[in-house]
Amino acid sequence: MYIFSIIALVLTLCGCKDANSVEQLKHYGSSPFDQQRWKLSEHRLEMVWRLAVESDLCTKNASQLVDLLGNSDGYFISEKYLSWQLSSHQQLAFKMQQPSPYPAGFAITYDNNVMEQISCR
Repeated sequence: MYIFSIIALVLTLCGCKDANSVEQLKHYGSSPFDQQRWKLSEHRLEMVWRLAVESDLCTKNASQLVDLLGNSDGYFISEKYLSWQLSSHQQLAFKMQQPSPYPAGFAITYDNNVMEQISCR
């Protein structure tokens, strides 16, 4: 009888541990910060390169890029990761909706480190 009590206690403790792990998994990734950190991968970078060619990302602004790259493949990306590399001449041309004579581009950054850079020529 004593052995069965010990086994029941162990199973109860293991069950609680598993339940806590499940709860942690449910909460992990639920905040925007977790989602942003969670889903940047090599696949994402390859997809960005593909979209840069197909959708002419260089003509889009940051919010349009977020819409394009957002959740179409289950990944999450935010403006935090899209830092535009524009000179003052390019910014002025962009605001005036005129083509700039200078090559534009943007970089995908992760924790302030450039992961990938796309140049628009």
